[in-house]
Amino acid sequence: MRTAAAGLPWKWWLLTALLWAALYLPGLGSFELKGEEGRRILPARVMVQSGDWILPRSEGKPYHRKPPLINWAIAGSFRLHGGESEWAARLPSALSILAMAITALLAGRAFTPYHPQFPLFLATALLCCGGLVEKGRLAEIEALYVSLYGMATLLWAAAWERGHSHWRLWLPPAILMGLASLAKGPVFLLFFYPMVLITLRHAKSLSLLRQPAHLVSLALQFLIPLPWVLAVRSRAAAAATEASGGRDQSDVWSQQILGRLMPERFDLTGWILSPLETVLIMALPSLLALIWWRPAGKSAAAFLPGRSRGLLLGLAAGSALPGLLLSLIPEPHARFQLPLAAPVALLAIWLLVLDEKQPDRTPSHEVPLRWRATECALLAAMVLLSLAGALLPVTQSFAVARPHVVWLGTGAVAAWLLYLASVRLPSGSTARLIAASATVTLLAALQLRFLLIPKWNETHEHRGPASQILAAAGPDARIAALYPGPQPFLFYLGPHTVECASLSAIPVNSTHVLVPIRKWNEEKTRAGLARRGFASVLTEVQGRVGEGSADDKRYVLTGR
Repeated sequence: MRTAAAGLPWKWWLLTALLWAALYLPGLGSFELKGEEGRRILPARVMVQSGDWILPRSEGKPYHRKPPLINWAIAGSFRLHGGESEWAARLPSALSILAMAITALLAGRAFTPYHPQFPLFLATALLCCGGLVEKGRLAEIEALYVSLYGMATLLWAAAWERGHSHWRLWLPPAILMGLASLAKGPVFLLFFYPMVLITLRHAKSLSLLRQPAHLVSLALQFLIPLPWVLAVRSRAAAAATEASGGRDQSDVWSQQILGRLMPERFDLTGWILSPLETVLIMALPSLLALIWWRPAGKSAAAFLPGRSRGLLLGLAAGSALPGLLLSLIPEPHARFQLPLAAPVALLAIWLLVLDEKQPDRTPSHEVPLRWRATECALLAAMVLLSLAGALLPVTQSFAVARPHVVWLGTGAVAAWLLYLASVRLPSGSTARLIAASATVTLLAALQLRFLLIPKWNETHEHRGPASQILAAAGPDARIAALYPGPQPFLFYLGPHTVECASLSAIPVNSTHVLVPIRKWNEEKTRAGLARRGFASVLTEVQGRVGEGSADDKRYVLTGR
């Protein structure tokens, strides 16, 4: 039975939704903020508090280091959920990955001549990308940005493979990349155009770049974020200048980009390990693409049509070139290359199905070593993950996971049943390999949910200081955080907490003021707080985020 709209079996939609739910939803709201989440969530809170969705604010000042799409998504989620929570903050990231998986199903139809199950393979490979599983469970920019760019890449590749009109080739990706600009700026150009240029060159179609459809789409990628940029400039130019030391948002963005290229930011260890980290963060698709490129890519390119051959080479070289370039900058980070996840996943699946369907692959021939070795490696990973899930909860360091051992075991059994169902498929088939990859990812996700998350929650890195503050202030406190810095524990003080950049910005209905101890030690600050009735110190807490020594991150709570 097939869906009327997409021409895809309904089971594929169900399997994709179930795999996404199993990987991206469990425990989504059960662990405290990590990494850069505070920098994305706190400006979203201010949007809900103030009703100003144009000018993001953090620490009581305009925040121009990143465009606002992630803040809008989180603030909208808070509104829809009727309140703040880790779950609501992270759900937009998880949903963006689901949107990319759905796009993979739809775009994969263009490649069904190579294998009838190509769409399902592609969606599964994307969902099982390790870096996406990590970022898709956090309220950070990467999941939203990577998903928008990934969808644009998949739609362009599908339109090219099908030979669609110029407008269908360029416009849908341009809209998505315009939205990606609102997530992280036009960094996608570094990833998109190497793939496009190599594809067009090999297909002898570079003239398409001069077509009106491409020129319009190129303009559209910059026009979509332009209204927000103009609105910020016209509404709050003075405030933006105050927040960024005399620079507007374009200065801040350019400084962020150029700062990564400064020689003084050179990190030898990161520079050496960056290529390996990049491969690992995009595993398993990246590993499959590397293993299969030499045996499948060159032989397949010999008999593929010109358009398809150009696209295959474009996906390969267009991923390798920006990947290598970003690995060589003075301060490389593997997450910078996560936008390559979609083209690498498409390349990996294409290589697998081409290798499976090669003319010399007959039942009488032995399955090539690369297939057998990869299947054995995946099976070994399954066994090791299962043993870790069985043994770690009984150790003292992971004793916190013992209450979850039933769920851990049940999930492991379900994952193994998925793999055992695929064993009936012939060895050396793409379907069997993808099923094994999905099983490994599911088992790893189980370790994350029932072993690592309980372990993380033992620290109470941000909830601990917040609980101490709320215990001293009382349940109905309205706290003004003065000169707070980017401290994630502010999220756990509740939605009535207001960040202030000056004494005059403290709301009149505030019952308490939280201030860094270095500011409290300034006579001007103490006198200003005393005039407002905040003269007594109720408690002192230690923040965890920010530059400087531990003393620079100590805070005092003052009350009337």
